[in-house]
Amino acid sequence: MFGRWKRNRALRKDLADGYDFRGRDLSRASLHDLDLRDKRFSDASLRYCDLTGADLRGVDLQGADLTGAYLTGAQLEGADLRGACLKGAYLIATNFLDAALAGADLTDTVYDQATTWPDGTQSAHRPE
Repeated sequence: MFGRWKRNRALRKDLADGYDFRGRDLSRASLHDLDLRDKRFSDASLRYCDLTGADLRGVDLQGADLTGAYLTGAQLEGADLRGACLKGAYLIATNFLDAALAGADLTDTVYDQATTWPDGTQSAHRPE
């Protein structure tokens, strides 16, 4: 348990100081409530990450693996999620306004009426 805490602490510091995390393995990291605006995570593994309440506005997540990630309350306004895998992710009250979701895999995601989709609608039904 201590090892995971130490890894999360070091990772949170790296994320605060850096910009480019393309292709990195950040699986199962606790990144809740972080300001990650405009950072690059294309092709990164964010499987089962806790990104609850994170500010991900304008983030590059093209091709990223967000399987099972917790994005509850996350701000993804204007984010690029083209080709990202969000299978089984939690999208409760997540803001995707103006986000690019073309080709993203949203299989078995959990969302609610407070989830904001790229077109600005809030709905428990994902727009087609």
